[in-house]
Formats: sequence, C-alpha cells, structure tokens
Amino acid sequence: MFSQDGYRLRNILNSDGVELPFALKNNCDGAKITAGLFNLASAFVIIFGMVVASYYLKSQEVGFDEDEQTAQDYSIKVFNPPPDAYDPNEWKTFFRRKFGVQVMVCTIATNNQDLVNKLVHRREVLQKIKSIVGPNISLENNNVKKMAIDITARRNLLKKGLTKIFPGIPELFADIQKCEEDIKELSSRDRDVTQVFITFETEAAQRKVLSIMKTKDGYDPKYCFRGEFLNVGEPAEPSSIRWGDLDDSLATTQLRLTITTGIAIGLIVAVAFLVREVRTFGATYAAFTISILNVIFPHVAKFLTNIEIHQNEGSKQTSLYMKIVLFRWVITAVVTTVITVSM
Repeated sequence: MFSQDGYRLRNILNSDGVELPFALKNNCDGAKITAGLFNLASAFVIIFGMVVASYYLKSQEVGFDEDEQTAQDYSIKVFNPPPDAYDPNEWKTFFRRKFGVQVMVCTIATNNQDLVNKLVHRREVLQKIKSIVGPNISLENNNVKKMAIDITARRNLLKKGLTKIFPGIPELFADIQKCEEDIKELSSRDRDVTQVFITFETEAAQRKVLSIMKTKDGYDPKYCFRGEFLNVGEPAEPSSIRWGDLDDSLATTQLRLTITTGIAIGLIVAVAFLVREVRTFGATYAAFTISILNVIFPHVAKFLTNIEIHQNEGSKQTSLYMKIVLFRWVITAVVTTVITVSM
C-alpha cells in the first residue's frame, strides 16, 4: 500500500491479526549512474585543485621564506660529522676554501646528553630557590650557602620533619652542590661529535652549499670533508631543537618510536573491542564511553610521546598529533560505523 506523501508502506500482521507498519521506503528512483558520475567528477576536480595548489605553494616557498628571516634560513646541519671534528676553525676553513662562503657561527653537538641533563637539573633547582627568596636576592654560591646555614640553625623538630616532604633552601643547595660535582666529572670525559650546525653570513651562501651537498648524486670529491661525504640539510629553528636528544643513534630512535607506536595501536584495538561490548548495553553507554576515552587518551599519548626520541619539537608534536587523531578517528568513526552496519 502507499501513503499520501509518496512513501511505500510494507505491513505485517501481529499475533492479534492487526496490521502494523513494518518498513518505510522512499518512492524515489534512488541512485542513478548520472548522479554517481557527477560525484566522481566532483571528487576529481577537488583532487586536481589540491594538487595544483600544492605545486603552487611549493613554487612560492622561497618567496614566503624570504619574507621572514630567521637563523634557520642561514644555517645547515651536518648529520654525519667525523667523531673527532671538535675544532670550529676547521669547519670554517673548510667552507671558506671549498665553497668561498663565510661562516659566522659553528655549533658542535657532542654525545653529552647526561651532561646536558645535569645542567638542566641545576638550572631548575636554582629557579626553585629563586621562587622562594625572590628575584632581588643574589644566587651566588656563597650567598645561598649562608642562607642555607641560617635557615638550618633556626629550624625546630617539626620543620626538620617537613623538609623530608617539602625541601627548603638547605636541601636545594645540597642538591646543587651534588649536581655541580657531577657536572665537573662529566665535563672531563671525551665525547664524540654527533652533529654540527653551520650558520653562514648570507642566505645565498646557505643555498649554495645545500645545492652542492644535499644529494650524493654527482657529488664532487673535492667537497668531501676529510675525504668523507657529508650528509647535510636545513635544520629546525634553534628554539625548537631538542638538544638532549641529538646524540641518540638512528636505531635507538626508530626502536623507541616502533615500541610506542605499537603500544598506541594495541590500545586502540583494545578500546575498539571495549566500545563494541559496551554498545550491546545501549547506544547511550557507548557514547559516554567514547567521550570519556577521548578525554583520557591524549594524556596517555603524551606519556608515550615523551618516551620517544625527537630531535626537534615539531617532530614530537607531529607524533603526538597523529596518535590522538588516529585514536579519535578509529573510535569515533570507524568503530561506530562497523558496529552500526553489523547490527
């Protein structure tokens, strides 16, 4: 039978013989080949536009880059320097003689992550002391030592007990002294060079060096450093470089990334099964579960990303973003669709 608004009603009889509506179907013609062709053509137009826009933006990169001058525009990064190439003058002489360019700054990174961590820790402790005494008090060792002695002399039993939970200036000063001893010991060790950052006088000098050295194809042996091919590229901005992660090997970096990615994928699969089981109790429970997990997982993803090794903040933030996007896309869209279709 048909209703007055153009819909076809398929009816069934219940146990009492009363006719009930079973399904409601639109009486339109449905999808046609013409509509499909129009949709396909629209998709091709969008894809073509994206490709053209990508090529156009790539061609304009140089112009965009020149509008905002930063240290990155004048610098290159050497990924495979000789382990004993410590002398900045050797690098300056190499680029001046081989390329005819002037080096303004040479930054040599060594395998000193433990030393950098100690220096960072010492700075953090000093900042804690500064937050206690105020910005106008000198943090010279003798001054802080005097304050620590005076505070220790005035403490009663209760305050001495509380310092086990809330360390004061004497405890922080002792931490600094221990840290400085470790820094002296770590500074005396011989370390290998891991990466070198070269900053030139002009941006044209940077592009000249990159155009010659960026690829190994057709590389002229006269541009070798100590007879070895240098793998170079444009570095990240100095403020985004993670200096503590520069000395880790590629194998270690890839291993940690593989482990954390595997854990993230495993969590996504486990949560997908959880949502499917909760859905059997009702769509509302599944919706609440998805919402709660979408709030919790970014914190888990941040913890996993902190385990990884990234040489710049951009790479770290990209890794974090991809984990969160993949989780929310799978749990919110894919799992929900699969459950709806299968039920």
